[in-house]
Amino acid sequence: MSLTSVASARRGWLRHAALLLSLLCAGPLRAEDKPAGGPEQAGAHFDRGVRFYEEGDYRSALLEFQRAYQLQHAYQLLYNLGQVSGELRDYAAAEGYFRRYLVDGKDAIPADRRAEVLVELSHLAARVGSLRITSNVSGAEIHIDDKLMPEALGKPVRVSAGQRQLVAEKSGYAPVRRAVDVLGGDEVSVSLVFGPPLAQPAAAAGKSSTNVVPWITGIGSAVLLISGGIMAYASYSDATEYADELDTFTTQAELDSLSSSTQNKALAADILLGAGIAAAAVTVVLLLTAESGEKPPKVSSRGVQFQF
Repeated sequence: MSLTSVASARRGWLRHAALLLSLLCAGPLRAEDKPAGGPEQAGAHFDRGVRFYEEGDYRSALLEFQRAYQLQHAYQLLYNLGQVSGELRDYAAAEGYFRRYLVDGKDAIPADRRAEVLVELSHLAARVGSLRITSNVSGAEIHIDDKLMPEALGKPVRVSAGQRQLVAEKSGYAPVRRAVDVLGGDEVSVSLVFGPPLAQPAAAAGKSSTNVVPWITGIGSAVLLISGGIMAYASYSDATEYADELDTFTTQAELDSLSSSTQNKALAADILLGAGIAAAAVTVVLLLTAESGEKPPKVSSRGVQFQF
């Protein structure tokens, strides 16, 4: 190993040690902002992030540095996050971390480190572009490369150069998908146009009419049952009168007339009561299926007949 490599490696370890020391000595966060954990846990995540970074496992290193930053908002970690994001070729994220590093660190950043970050930002400028997204529907959710961007509408969003996948979603509309090519340094305007609102599902559209049907069948069954009861009582009255006539002097024609009337009314009562019971059964089935959302089964049109 050359002396230059040794000196570079030594500077790297000194930088990591200094950052770890700053994490352990950082002042406490405000009570309302402080997440679970503390400087010691942040330091442990930082150590693991350094190991993963040296092993080339940049994805794991990014997660460890992000967790360390969540536990202790030390601005030094933003530099590491920018480095790892650059290795992962997420140039827009790297640019964002480096810019926040300069803003949060302010005068505490050494001059040589500030100059280094400014050079890195100039290199990233050729690898990052902007998207200005508009939509014909307000309140749409915008996803860029499967990542939700809450404030993407109407404002320029920094994205890495290349082909970006855009998805706009809004309840009641079909999602809008677009693939957009972005060049470094460019700003691309994209209009995501939703189609007409989706039609109301047939089940929902027919719900109101389905809820009315049980009332109709229920009222109909009540009318039929009452009518059948009245007709049955009339038939019973005729049968009683026929029996009384047998004990008195009467003609055969009068007896035949009473017998025919009794039979007709009994038959009508059978039909009305059978139809009423069938309608009541349909009402029960409709009420049950309306609650469960299932399609009601077919009910036989043949009523149940009762003999008196």
